Amino acid sequence: MWRASGITNELQLYCTAIGALVFAALMLFAGWFHYHKAAPKLAWFQNVESMLNHHLAGLQ
Repeated sequence: MWRASGITNELQLYCTAIGALVFAALMLFAGWFHYHKAAPKLAWFQNVESMLNHHLAGLQ
């Protein structure tokens, strides 16, 4: 099964598993960070100008 994904030895499998665990921990932290009490309300995301500014802020 792993060979079909291009993983051919145990080191690659180990590194992939560790990477997946790190990514899962990062996503768990991001979820906790995103849904804390100071998070913007739903109405903020429904405001088109606010949503556009939110997404364009990453380009600066």
